[in-house]
Amino acid sequence: TIAEDSSRSCASRTCNDNASMVPWERVEEIDLSHLQLRRLHGLEQLLGLRRASFCNNELSRIEGLEHCALLEELSLEDNRIVRLENLAPLALLCRLDLGKNRIGCIDGLETLTRL
Repeated sequence: TIAEDSSRSCASRTCNDNASMVPWERVEEIDLSHLQLRRLHGLEQLLGLRRASFCNNELSRIEGLEHCALLEELSLEDNRIVRLENLAPLALLCRLDLGKNRIGCIDGLETLTRL
């Protein structure tokens, strides 16, 4: 599972109506917004991911992105995140959207020199 809330899994690799499958390693963009996600996990196969959006969910932590080292843009707007953490492996990150969260603690941004 790519991302999961308490009752369902959300993932899709189909590129068109013919159900052509794209290998996870080649996926460059993912948008899992507005899905009431509470947790991100199972992203380790998305090695080529460059843009990800998890806006308008119920995420309280930034986690599960350690293997997405090519990530350049990350949008986590309108969640329940209270602490900036676990971003150090994302050295290529040049855009980070965290608006409409409840951030009270920032940790580990010194490695993100492209922000």
